Amino acid sequence: MPTLARLLYLTTPIKTSILITEQSGSDLTDYEVRIMLDSGWDGWDKVSPDGNDIFVTDENGKPLYYWIEKIDKDNKSGVIWCKVPSIPANGQVKIYLYYGGINPYVNYRDGSKVFKFFDDIETWTGWEKVGDGDVTQTTEQVYHGAYSLKKISNCDPHGGRKSLGFTLDRNYWIVEFFRRRNSGEGTDCYADRTGVEDANGNGYSAGFSHGSSPSIYVDKRSGGSATQLGSTSVSDILSEWYIAQLILTPSVVKTRILKKDYTLHAETTVSDTTYTSFTHIYIRGGRPYYVDVIRIRKYVDPEPSVQVLSSINVIKELDFM
Repeated sequence: MPTLARLLYLTTPIKTSILITEQSGSDLTDYEVRIMLDSGWDGWDKVSPDGNDIFVTDENGKPLYYWIEKIDKDNKSGVIWCKVPSIPANGQVKIYLYYGGINPYVNYRDGSKVFKFFDDIETWTGWEKVGDGDVTQTTEQVYHGAYSLKKISNCDPHGGRKSLGFTLDRNYWIVEFFRRRNSGEGTDCYADRTGVEDANGNGYSAGFSHGSSPSIYVDKRSGGSATQLGSTSVSDILSEWYIAQLILTPSVVKTRILKKDYTLHAETTVSDTTYTSFTHIYIRGGRPYYVDVIRIRKYVDPEPSVQVLSSINVIKELDFM
């Protein structure tokens, strides 16, 4: 039977070390870590254009669940997420990103195994109408894959929602939506509002109102009706994808807007403890706008830092074994 070293030699010749440093002072378990690849990564000439040769392991060679958000060889840009089993408080762990050869762990590329909740809209299932609103699968505007969700029909509070399949608490979560509103569309109802609620329409959303005076806020939903909390004026984002984060902690709710490169655009924080459990993802607000990639993941502040180190040719490494 071949040794693990021999197996790695046969299947994949290159690996990049990833150093993760915990910064919040908390022991983290099954934490979702974002790996950003930029022009400084030395693997662009070897990785496949679709990233199908990529997989991730821990320091002992055990495969980790991962999901590839994007691989753009032309622009030398990539985002990969993986679930790390354990990161000690104020400590460091090392994981490995393999590429450039055969991938023996294709089945570990699974967003539903990385995140608490995951929907990339590629499979259209479970969505239902809210009020006189509607959501539909579309190819008109896409961030990831082949499809996105389009919010159509009537304005807020109408829309659509989907069951989480579990009850979400407020014990430090980020609820993330990739969103896009095109310039000149929906000028009569121009707010993007996505969040979580219970079966009775009670919950919170990350709101972004476009128009003459753009603003972000936390929507507090009571029976579906919204109250805007913490409204903050911001510069607008139109005709491009951005990331809307709804951050839930035991004492506060936060709306954070990020550019698609994960740089911070704006944020607002409110103290509200009214609602503590949620069963649905929802899409409300104006129309039309688009949503692509919805996920729920754990949250600490500050989040772990992730450093992409230089790559090692596994064949050369094995010469010394």
